Amino acid sequence: MKPLTTRDVKQTWADEEWDKYLPASGFITDFVTATRGIESPTQLAVWAAIFTISSLLKRDAYLQWYPNPLYPNMFIVMVAPPRICAKSTIARVADEILVEFPSLITDHKLSQRKKLPIIRSKATPEGISMMLKPTVDSIIDEKTQKVMLITRDSHLAIIISELSTLINKKLYNQGLIGKLTDLYDCKELDSDVTQGRGEQEFKNIYVTLLGATTIDGLKDAIPEEAFGDGFMSRVILVNQPSSTRSYPMPFNIPEIGLQDLIKRAAFMAENALG
Repeated sequence: MKPLTTRDVKQTWADEEWDKYLPASGFITDFVTATRGIESPTQLAVWAAIFTISSLLKRDAYLQWYPNPLYPNMFIVMVAPPRICAKSTIARVADEILVEFPSLITDHKLSQRKKLPIIRSKATPEGISMMLKPTVDSIIDEKTQKVMLITRDSHLAIIISELSTLINKKLYNQGLIGKLTDLYDCKELDSDVTQGRGEQEFKNIYVTLLGATTIDGLKDAIPEEAFGDGFMSRVILVNQPSSTRSYPMPFNIPEIGLQDLIKRAAFMAENALG
């Protein structure tokens, strides 16, 4: 799965300030190249690509740390003016890749493990807990023709085109900040206890977040408790103050498209282990 180089693509776009920060080749640069024809600036495309990598790797790749491994889960919020930077569009590209790439993984067991529940709209702490409940799926082993049971751990991606639909200052939603802060730490074991469901256990937690909002939306979305309990210290805020692209109509880049990115994502998921 060879990445593109500058010689492989005919440039039909204007250079941007963030282009100088792009790696020479690889998934991030390919992601940016494939989305050159939409009005999402390079900076937002870079961080959407990083979120995609973060989400598909899960706990299968990590940095040896003390006392626990350091996993690559990320909480990223893109902040830009309304309507002119295509924040939601670039988030949907990441969403489509995460939905489709497991089907291209040749190892059926790994393919099942890499499937990722996604939250795309309003959610409560209880709803997130339900999504994180470990599940057991059955598949047929192609070699032995026997049924195999595959456990999917407490993994979740949150992709929100308007952050305030998930996080806001309403009293009933404030508990969500603490929930997300706690989930960020990727605990091996955890649990919730509720009156209705009793104790619900989580295993090998891994949660990523990609949100989009405006400056005003950010002020409306983030309650004071988010700063006091450490949530904002875990969030990467990506500020795009103005647009860098303006097209009368979006266009595709012939040399690379969404399906190519999905194939590259599957390759990365199969090989980036350990």
